[in-house]
Amino acid sequence: ATIGAGGYVPDLARSAYIISFGWDQFGKGKNAWARALATNLANGTGKLVVFDPRLSVTASKADEWFPIRPGTDHAVAMAMINVIINEKLYDHDFVAKNTSGFDQLAKMINPYTPQWASKISDIPAEEISSIAREFSAAPSACIPMHKREAIQVRANGWSLSRAILILMALTGNIEK
Repeated sequence: ATIGAGGYVPDLARSAYIISFGWDQFGKGKNAWARALATNLANGTGKLVVFDPRLSVTASKADEWFPIRPGTDHAVAMAMINVIINEKLYDHDFVAKNTSGFDQLAKMINPYTPQWASKISDIPAEEISSIAREFSAAPSACIPMHKREAIQVRANGWSLSRAILILMALTGNIEK
């Protein structure tokens, strides 16, 4: 419903910036994706930021780990969208050519500030803003997710999945 046919596959081997909302790839069994992420991190080409209530295997390998309050990932993603839109950090050409509904999103997102998300998630507002800025400035970035983690297991999972895809589209990181 958000991205259309074909879905979204993150390029873990070559992404310069990777955000994980509780996606514990190193603790899972999909070895091809784990190898790609491990190679990226070993080469020092990508930065890994993990939001996870627990120090998972993936979080233990992250450049930055944020012990987020369970079920509040969606609030942080919405606040990141807010920063990217209101600071005009989005990929203007990609958004104009490949998306619809941007004006509605820009109006709707205003209440979802980093300060609002900080109260819910226990992540400092300054960190949320900084991560949004870094993510949007990266030459290539991704937010991997898995259907079971994003939709079936989590509070606000469907909304989080949509917010992740919106972040990817706003920054022009679809099929990059």
